[in-house]
Amino acid sequence: MSLSVVRIPYDIQLKQVLANGKKGGSNVGVVLILPEEFELAPSDQLSPNKTNILMVGPVPGKKYSETTFPS
Repeated sequence: MSLSVVRIPYDIQLKQVLANGKKGGSNVGVVLILPEEFELAPSDQLSPNKTNILMVGPVPGKKYSETTFPS
């Protein structure tokens, strides 16, 4: 099995407004769109009509500046 790494380039010094009104670390996310014949997960964990699209996030950018997918 090989792995694909998606790096999320953003300025970690940037802050976002949190639910409590204070500024905190930014959240990030990844949308991975593969050719239609590819799938990443069992069908019960995917959208029934878009099995080749996987969305991750929002997650804390400080901890998840890159995401690894099996390919």
